[in-house]
Amino acid sequence: MKVIMAGLSKTGTKTMAEALRILGLTVHDTMENFLYHQQVCYDYIDGKATLDDLCESYKDVDAIIGYPTYHLWEQLAEAFPEAKIILTQREEKSYLRSLENQHIAMANNTKQNFLFTFSPTGWKLFQFYRIFMAMFEGPPPLFPFTKWPFSKLMWAIKYREHNSNVLMNAPKDRLLVYSVKEGWEPLCNFLNLPIPNQPFPHKNSGATIYDDRLKIDPTYHKMKREAFVTVSLMFCLVAAFVWLKFMTTYQLENVIKDDFLGSGMHSVQPCVLSDMKVIMAGVSKTGTKTMAEALRILRLTVHDTMEHFLDHRQVWYDYIDGKATLDDLRESYKDVDAVTDYPIFHLWEQLVEVFPEAKIVLTQRDEKSYLRSVEDHLVAMANNTKLNLLFTFSPTGWKLFQFYCIFMAIFEGPPPLFPFSKWPFSKLSWTIRYREHNSNVLMNAPKDRLLVYSVKEGWEPLCNFLNLPIPDRPFPHKNHRATIYDDRLKNDPTFQKMKREAFVIVSLMFCLVAAFVWHFL
Repeated sequence: MKVIMAGLSKTGTKTMAEALRILGLTVHDTMENFLYHQQVCYDYIDGKATLDDLCESYKDVDAIIGYPTYHLWEQLAEAFPEAKIILTQREEKSYLRSLENQHIAMANNTKQNFLFTFSPTGWKLFQFYRIFMAMFEGPPPLFPFTKWPFSKLMWAIKYREHNSNVLMNAPKDRLLVYSVKEGWEPLCNFLNLPIPNQPFPHKNSGATIYDDRLKIDPTYHKMKREAFVTVSLMFCLVAAFVWLKFMTTYQLENVIKDDFLGSGMHSVQPCVLSDMKVIMAGVSKTGTKTMAEALRILRLTVHDTMEHFLDHRQVWYDYIDGKATLDDLRESYKDVDAVTDYPIFHLWEQLVEVFPEAKIVLTQRDEKSYLRSVEDHLVAMANNTKLNLLFTFSPTGWKLFQFYCIFMAIFEGPPPLFPFSKWPFSKLSWTIRYREHNSNVLMNAPKDRLLVYSVKEGWEPLCNFLNLPIPDRPFPHKNHRATIYDDRLKNDPTFQKMKREAFVIVSLMFCLVAAFVWHFL
């Protein structure tokens, strides 16, 4: 293995694949990853395969590029320690525009969606896109012919986080940061290869890749043959049923609509100075509940997850949908001193723009400990019967469940569809998100306003950073072993309200069932 392409789709990946082939390298792009390596990628993500299995699968390949290998560049760089890494980049607005066009092209390409529906190979390819999109990028479409969700805000954050992680953690002596506009010279110099005697290629202009594949790709020709056979068999079956005068009607009604994904980054004039003092940029399970309590002890007005849900969820929904601006965020948080936890850590950059004097605290912990804590937390949510009953039968509880699911779907991966179902967890995807998030904060937060902190350090570094006196009491410790939901069920006023709502609704349901039984039986 000579080259690992770490740049995201729509940064010139198809152009780079063609350029590397011109240079005489054996290149595996998205279609080759699907045809030859999909199972080892699935098994690796599920923990059933090792780096040795990845090495074996890619042992005869010179360069890898495209979906999903750019998400797994760190693992591949570890598997092939001599391979060089190329991060392709482009101007962010151009990237977002190109990505949106590609999502529209995928949704509107009737022929391709037809193949995704009626060809077994096409359905596997559709699932290949869905699985990795769900793990690393956001909620995928449920079926062909449906909209591929796109939010400029979400993709801008993911683009910055991915690039920051590569720039922060790739070995500098093996890394080339590159734009396809630069042509042959820097690429060939980096790879120690002669410059070809032909123009630098340019592929997939205007998101034409799917039309091109339909015309010339052998796998797509196979999908066409499969779809023809499938549809022919279906017509034969329908004709047989009609001839036998047996008519059965099936109706499939889609009740899940992923239209909460917005479209549009917001551009406003810089905000005036406000009273916000602290923005907590650390992800959940790095001590966020402990930090919320510590900041309250320091006499700051702190808004944590429940306050974001109760007081600010609508402004966040509107902001993500492009219906609210940074000024609306400033107005919503004008009387708050500190913000922490869900969903703030995903949107810390927007709040830093809103409150340019606020200090930023990035809480971190040992990665293995963090992953173990996240897994325990998600298992605790799935297994907490009382909590899931409230999510199911209380209107407020259902809104809280949707609040978690919406932001999880946008930034973290596929959420559960309903209460009592498993909250998905993959150590690999959560590891990648954790590193990307932290790298983005470390790369882009103003250094004079940033504290990288562990709750094990106690009061002194925190108080010194905030210019506040050290309290005469021990540093707190909250949510040990994911007990937060049990504590909320006992003490939180909102959860008490949810209990009352659920009691009323379940009582009404029993009354209705009793009335039905009495009337008809």
